[in-house]
Amino acid sequence: MATTDDWPDTALTLVAAYRSENPDLPADQVLACARMALLQAMQSFYGVREHYERPDPVHQTDLDGYWHRRRQMTRRLPDTLPDIEAALRTSTP
Repeated sequence: MATTDDWPDTALTLVAAYRSENPDLPADQVLACARMALLQAMQSFYGVREHYERPDPVHQTDLDGYWHRRRQMTRRLPDTLPDIEAALRTSTP
């Protein structure tokens, strides 16, 4: 999602679809999802071992793409976090 300019709208559409399938989901959990995604992306070491200790040339391009998209997300989300949280807040019943 972070590779397109309309990623906030896409993310909110996905959240709305998830909420329609899970109507009993507590509103606080919905509001926390953007911050949790950001924290997970900033603290995750996923792929480090695979990249440095056990490189796999078959999957290296996919892993590099994942890291690139994760970096884009961690750079874009902090600036839009207030808007995303406001949209999530208004989407809660």
